[in-house]
Amino acid sequence: MKFSVIIPTYNRSDLLRETINSVLNQSFKDYEIIVVNDGSTDNTSEVLSYYGDKIRVIHKENSGAEKSRNAGADIAKGEYFCFLDSDDLMFPWTLSVYNRIIEKENHPPLVLGQPFHFSESISNEFFNRPINAIKYAVYRDYFSKDRTVYSSSSMIVIKKDYFYKIGKFRPYEPKGIFFLDDLDFMLRAGTITPAIIIYEPHQFGYRTHALNSVRNLKRVIKSLNYLIIEEINGLF
Repeated sequence: MKFSVIIPTYNRSDLLRETINSVLNQSFKDYEIIVVNDGSTDNTSEVLSYYGDKIRVIHKENSGAEKSRNAGADIAKGEYFCFLDSDDLMFPWTLSVYNRIIEKENHPPLVLGQPFHFSESISNEFFNRPINAIKYAVYRDYFSKDRTVYSSSSMIVIKKDYFYKIGKFRPYEPKGIFFLDDLDFMLRAGTITPAIIIYEPHQFGYRTHALNSVRNLKRVIKSLNYLIIEEINGLF
């Protein structure tokens, strides 16, 4: 199996169905979907049961997105892990483009997609548009990039063995303080070589809404300070 798409979710039953459907609509078919229900108290379980054997489901006690991603990875069968937040979307070409680049570039360990930002919805015309060109850059590693790259867990596609080499996502999460899990992960994955960054087409839809964690400036500052402390302590 080529890809394991791992989706952690917590109390997002209103958005989760759209996220799962976007993966099921892939033109590339060699993949599995693993949804990790992180102790949701809404009707997430009901939404997940609707899909039957089209998806694999883990139900666990609430412990944060990072532990949920790790739990999904631990049962995944794919050669590559593709992470997707439960409020984001894949496009029909997403896995196909990843696969074309992976095959052309001799199975690189790390591939990063870029987002299309949206709020309410994305038009059918956008979903159905043809992909005429794929533009990407091959860097020595993530730290060598020469352009600004948006940070999101939904951008990460990583080879299974490298995921474990860098220590997975953190097995802990300082409650109420730290949430920059994507940045923490990329700081530890930053020297994996080579790293490929796709610039066209957009590889996932990043949904902007009132509950986006990056809107909380106080938590952003605390989280960045926590990263600095981790760097001082030699984690990266």
